[in-house]
Amino acid sequence: QFRFLNEQLYTVHSSEAQQMFQDAPELFDMYHKGFAEQTARWPESPVMTYAAKITALAKKHASTSQNALVVADFGCGDAQLSAQLNATKGIKCVVHSFDLVAANDRVVACDIRRVPLPDKSVDVGVFCLSLMGTNWEDFLREAHRVLRDKAILLVTEVTSRIEEGGGRNKFASAVSSIGFDVISKDSSNKFFERFEYRKRGAKPNPNPTKFKLGVCKYKRR
Repeated sequence: QFRFLNEQLYTVHSSEAQQMFQDAPELFDMYHKGFAEQTARWPESPVMTYAAKITALAKKHASTSQNALVVADFGCGDAQLSAQLNATKGIKCVVHSFDLVAANDRVVACDIRRVPLPDKSVDVGVFCLSLMGTNWEDFLREAHRVLRDKAILLVTEVTSRIEEGGGRNKFASAVSSIGFDVISKDSSNKFFERFEYRKRGAKPNPNPTKFKLGVCKYKRR
């Protein structure tokens, strides 16, 4: 059933996924339990990698600003990133966590193509294995809206999804065409592709380069 739910989330519009979980909230718990069982076998946690990255960004931010670093975690699951950053001493960081269902009180339930944040209010946007849905470009356009000028966007996706769609460089170019400059690409981990971008332009491009992300298929246990 986890594999069935997983394929559904990758192959339907985000509004359909939201309705599915509203009609049967227990499916969200079932999905994330299966996801946790799969990721427990990974050699590295991409969420923890981003926690370390954002901790460094928060320390750098503190050297130039009195304000806390503002992070938006799009498709956060149980908001593990928020929990980790809030537990890290010596940094000032505010994390807004969004997913289709509020797994706990750190999460705001919403379709991440429309999040309840003002324009240009975020310093770092994060998509950690969360570009799920046929309208994933909408999520990036929403990130563009809420990010401040020249703010950072961090994206991690499963390598097989990107390879199925045409490769790392084509994916990076597709995201860039929405309104982001590529800072770095990292394929050092065989499971994931990591990308760092900087917001470019006042508005996202309404006609970006098309790229079809593949479906992440987990092996039977």
